[in-house]
Amino acid sequence: MKKFLLVNKIYFFSLSILSFSLLIFNFNKNNLSIDSEIGLITLFLIFVIFLFNYVFIIKETISEYPINIFFNLYILINILVFTYNFNYIYDNTYFNIFYHEQNEPYIDFYIFLELYKKAIVIVLLTVIFLNFGFILTKKLIKNKIFNFFPELKEQDFLRLIFFLLIIKLISIFIFLFFNIIVPELINPINLLIVGISFYSLIHFEKNKLINIFIILFIFFENIFLTYAIYKNIILLVICFIIIYNYKKKISLIIFCLILVWVFLGQTFKVNFRQNQVNNATVQEQNLNNNTEVEVQELNLKIPEFNPRPVVLRLTEPVVSLIRIKDLERIKKKIVKKDTISIMAYSLIPRLFYKDKPEQDFAVWYTDYFFNVYQLNENAKKTVTYNIFWPSDFYLNFNYYGSIILSFIFGFILSLISKILTNFQSSKLHFLFGLSIISGLTFPDYNISLMLSPVLLQTIILFILLKILILLIKR
Repeated sequence: MKKFLLVNKIYFFSLSILSFSLLIFNFNKNNLSIDSEIGLITLFLIFVIFLFNYVFIIKETISEYPINIFFNLYILINILVFTYNFNYIYDNTYFNIFYHEQNEPYIDFYIFLELYKKAIVIVLLTVIFLNFGFILTKKLIKNKIFNFFPELKEQDFLRLIFFLLIIKLISIFIFLFFNIIVPELINPINLLIVGISFYSLIHFEKNKLINIFIILFIFFENIFLTYAIYKNIILLVICFIIIYNYKKKISLIIFCLILVWVFLGQTFKVNFRQNQVNNATVQEQNLNNNTEVEVQELNLKIPEFNPRPVVLRLTEPVVSLIRIKDLERIKKKIVKKDTISIMAYSLIPRLFYKDKPEQDFAVWYTDYFFNVYQLNENAKKTVTYNIFWPSDFYLNFNYYGSIILSFIFGFILSLISKILTNFQSSKLHFLFGLSIISGLTFPDYNISLMLSPVLLQTIILFILLKILILLIKR
């Protein structure tokens, strides 16, 4: 344990030194002053991120799924990539997204700097109060361990995977024949299958090939059926966490796989979606006109930024906040939007409530702030920009949202993680919790969209596992 703590400290301080050095380099590269107000606020944000991570990783030695640490590191990457590409983003990215083909004067560089400073303040407040919510939970239930499920042996795990795969197969047939799918339930089942298989792979000597095949099956299913980059990143993160907690190792192999999938998977996803849209358009035209249509003639006129290069993808949280402040301060437009109250319907399945409000906030957000659909209505088929948590909290109650909502949701997320994912609980309890809570790993979607299914998923999967355990113990 002491050796593992030492390794954690080495990685922590190495990343700290590298991050601060890179930030200073980034400011010099873009002819910005690191000792200016903007530079000092950005430095302070990086310091706060590492301070909280030190508390949770080194001082407290976390024992549950670290949502806040992933959030902190995600923001760290955003800030470093944004500052490295600062001038490029102002000259190219920001203009192409928000002012391309618009008949309005483009903001000057000093206004952009001012908007960036306000965006960083919003991010800083969100980071501070979200982490304070996690600290409060740790103080309230520091040593409490929950256990919903018994310990299982290797053969029990294997039988459990078998039953879960049968349920998954049934869901595939239902989708193929009735076009009915419930992703809120299928996603955690997939993650639970992967979690159990990976745990079995690294802990047991038997059935290694079977477990490898199951993990790869889920991974490639995500690619070819949903071309979902996010789902496979979560899958890899779960594997990383299992090794981190049970083997007391930091897996550089899995970490590199995550990076490769982030950088290569995004391009793959966009190209695949574009081909899907083009093929669907060709078929539609052929049905309507009974004529051959050239694919290249049907290419959607999406703005230049549509491929969402890595620069844009890794800086969207900051870019979106700058745009929100741009509309609020420069364009004098209303930016307030209630994206939270819809959670009141989270426990009601749509099957029983046909008119249940839909989580279509990302469509509104893309249309209102990004002007994409005004340029091309067909872009709705391929382009949707997500509402990241800092933007989401600010959209609801401005700075009060960045403070109060961040703290409340930090407390809620920490409480859920404490109850469901303490690795000192039984192995099945921990893996069950991972399959539920890991969907909240990165703040890529508005908080209500990510948090709404959690309680229903927990109840349904809990009942399902209790039934399956009775079967395998007979």
